[in-house]
Amino acid sequence: MRLLVLATVALCALTTPSFAFDCSKAATEVEDQICGNKALRRADDEMSAAYGKLLRAVDDADIRAALIESQRRWIKARDTGINDPATLEGSGVDDDSTPPSWAEILTDVTQERTAFLKQKSGGKPAFVAGALAQRKALGASGAGPWAGFSTDCYFIPDRQHPNDYSYSCFGSMSRQNGDRVCTESNDFASYTSQTLRSVVDIVDGRAQTRAKCGFNYNGIKECPGDTVDKKAPDGGWDMTPDAATPGKAALKLDPESSETVADTAWMDACLADKSFPAGAGGKAP
Repeated sequence: MRLLVLATVALCALTTPSFAFDCSKAATEVEDQICGNKALRRADDEMSAAYGKLLRAVDDADIRAALIESQRRWIKARDTGINDPATLEGSGVDDDSTPPSWAEILTDVTQERTAFLKQKSGGKPAFVAGALAQRKALGASGAGPWAGFSTDCYFIPDRQHPNDYSYSCFGSMSRQNGDRVCTESNDFASYTSQTLRSVVDIVDGRAQTRAKCGFNYNGIKECPGDTVDKKAPDGGWDMTPDAATPGKAALKLDPESSETVADTAWMDACLADKSFPAGAGGKAP
């Protein structure tokens, strides 16, 4: 219960004026590392200050919610995904190398996060500029109650150098036109990216998957090379009704999402044509 309370307090603190980490409330091994290493503690303080400054500068409700969630999931990914080199076999670059300390790795990723929070674009914080561009690109298709983003982020270790990490985000983007929702989800497993596309109808307030296809997605029909296969009666998609449809998106905007509007031309056809994908040359069941 104590750990749960401390975790809740830590997450709530992300939305308050005070951002300094209280070492008297350290509850995880990573927090112990922060409190026991001066360089890492300084890096953590600098990151907290950068986050606090950015949060105070954001008054748009959707962008503020995205920023708070972005920092929460970064902390979660850091606490669960950065391994202590002492616990890894062959963690050096070669047989004669000495692996960095856990604190050194944590310091590096924390400094990278601080740089991310301080980035500027067109005179604005890059996070804000990205969210505004995302809102503009989505237009009306981002306004519906089912539209938005759901994202998970991870620190992924390099296969050859397990002490080198890349911070990567994967998830889904949903766009809506009336009772039609088109969703593209991206996931990462065993160092392989996989994509799922779903055509969803909202019926009596509930989502029902009308069609789906994927790329490198086990058990899911491969998407056609073009938006649809005009020679196939089902458009090249799996038209089997599916009740296992994801719920509403977690965020209206998410600049860190792996999905971008520019990469989803198929959604334009999906949103515009209620018979999509079968309307391209076939009939729905």
